[in-house]
Amino acid sequence: SLEQKLRSFIGSDVSVTKSKWPFTSISKSGFIWMVTFPSFHHSSSGIPLADWPLITVDDISLSGTDTALHVVERVKGNWVEGSFSLSIDGIESSPIPFDSSAEDVQAILNEIALVAGNVVVVQSSGLKGITWLCTFPGLGNVGDLVPNSDDLVGDIGIVTVETISQGSDPLEGKFKLSFNGISTHPISLPSSALELTQKISVLPIGDFTISVETALDSNYQHFQVENSFLITFTGFVNDEQPLLSIDASWVSNGATILVERVRSLCCRVALSLNGVDYFSRNNGALIFAYDKKIAAVSIAPQFGSIEGGTGVNLTVIGLSHSTVESDSSTLYCMFGEVEVIGVLADDMTVSCVAPAYGIEATVVVGIKFNGKLSESRASFGFVPEPIIDFISPESLPSIDISTVSIDVHGSNFDSRVPVFCHFQRILPSKDDSMQNRRVANEEPVKAIYLNNSLVQCPVQSWLTLQDFFSLHNQDWAKNATLLEGAILEMSLTTEQDWIHSHTIPYLPSETVISLFPRCAPRSGGTKIRVTGENFAERDSLACRFGSMNAELVRFISSKEIECTTPQFNHFGSGAHVVEVQIANNGADFSSSTGFFEFYDHLIIEDANPLFGEAQTVIGISLDDNAMKTKALEKQPGTPSEPFNFLSSYANPKCVFNHTEIVDAKVTSPTSVSCAAPPC
Repeated sequence: SLEQKLRSFIGSDVSVTKSKWPFTSISKSGFIWMVTFPSFHHSSSGIPLADWPLITVDDISLSGTDTALHVVERVKGNWVEGSFSLSIDGIESSPIPFDSSAEDVQAILNEIALVAGNVVVVQSSGLKGITWLCTFPGLGNVGDLVPNSDDLVGDIGIVTVETISQGSDPLEGKFKLSFNGISTHPISLPSSALELTQKISVLPIGDFTISVETALDSNYQHFQVENSFLITFTGFVNDEQPLLSIDASWVSNGATILVERVRSLCCRVALSLNGVDYFSRNNGALIFAYDKKIAAVSIAPQFGSIEGGTGVNLTVIGLSHSTVESDSSTLYCMFGEVEVIGVLADDMTVSCVAPAYGIEATVVVGIKFNGKLSESRASFGFVPEPIIDFISPESLPSIDISTVSIDVHGSNFDSRVPVFCHFQRILPSKDDSMQNRRVANEEPVKAIYLNNSLVQCPVQSWLTLQDFFSLHNQDWAKNATLLEGAILEMSLTTEQDWIHSHTIPYLPSETVISLFPRCAPRSGGTKIRVTGENFAERDSLACRFGSMNAELVRFISSKEIECTTPQFNHFGSGAHVVEVQIANNGADFSSSTGFFEFYDHLIIEDANPLFGEAQTVIGISLDDNAMKTKALEKQPGTPSEPFNFLSSYANPKCVFNHTEIVDAKVTSPTSVSCAAPPC
């Protein structure tokens, strides 16, 4: 309905698909309409534009609780012009226009002598462009199609070729069929139904008919079938007709010939009044045929919640629409001893909804029809639904995401039940006339199972907000007002319809402006005041010196925090400069202009004079040799220079009686002087 209305409204080709909304919590519901414009949009000036303008919506007439309608631009349009070509074994086709129909592509490929008259082409359109499905029936392996996109122009002008099914060489050779030790003459491949009938007529099997079957009713549907025949033995009266045996040793190219029983006959039916003389139908035997044996072969998905509600599809043999429709019996799926209503979706698929089971268990799933339970090779596991406790990190930066995965902590994760991560970025518009801007990734990402209490959702670079803004001017990344309300909505799902949604806020990029003090002993424990922008009051707030996290971080304001230095044992001894970085989420540390120097414990050699009046200048010098020796003792064989007062990170002070602090003047790399304060 929406597709028809859009076509009449915009006067252009459009396709619409509908699906369930996967990005909200389980307590909510909704739908997605995926609208695709496969052709150009012509502007008011007549110029064709590949990217259609964003649809606007008016949801004022919607009723209900918390109703809303949002428009999400998933993929921008691209324009393309020109042509491409395809080659097989070095033979190149003539140019193929970018918007060719299936008939055009088929005609052009038929110009290649190797495939003349045999190619079949089916065309479809989607988000990734135009797709042509090319099939070469009866030709075996025609080799790879090699594309040439040199003459295509546009935003993304490229042609790719994917081999869906590799062809085999043409079927040839001969085979024999045998019955009770008697064999036919060799039968050529391929053969018609008439030729096969003539060959089989020498076998002692009575009356029979042979017809060509276009679809196999067997367990071998996944094979590529060249020919199939249905042989019906109309004159055989035993309960079980023996199978024909086959000798296919003369068949080439690894082809397989199978003989399979489709339906067993039972009995010739006749009427007797005295138990001795029997009367049957005038025009031949009246044969009673048993129904096909019903069997459940497989089930998908194979696991579901113990609370029930999982939609499953059973692959079955022996059922058909005609059989079910002609019988008034109800079709059931049997989960162990629990029965639920089943629906025959097609001749090989029964759909049903798993019941609540209450406990973790694996049960056999079969079909019950006409009061009879089928055979089954299908089993279904009832498992507890996953429970999510928390995720880490709990926030993301607006740019420069270094996090490689989002850890999901909880319980009841199962390695047999894959979890999928769906992401949607939401940036509220500051213009009341616009809808919230939402972008979802193309495909859900499969979570990495680590144990029953932890899975990881891989994070990609596209989860930043950069495509909302300029890639070159990133001042927006520090704008707290602009980014207010920006979130990443992460939904976790399984094939069993379980869903959990978690909101992850985007935070403005944090920045380090200054540090005080800018150096400290390697022993750690020094409190450093860090000033900057966009610090967040979160338990995850982290401060890193080089590769080592601070022992303690205290939030003061969005512009100031306090970091306690760790014990720094890296790089031997002596002075070493590291970068100081901040991460609001404890994982994605920002780039920084703040650098910090660690140094060894200072050894004072002398101070002179040790007494005098106020303002007496006192000279203090370090024992340079002792500090060098100490460094070498700590890290033998590693050259290391001790700290010196000329370091740009040092701001020397003299402290008198732990209370009076005065500035010190650097007089050499290893000495300073300071004036004694009033006593």
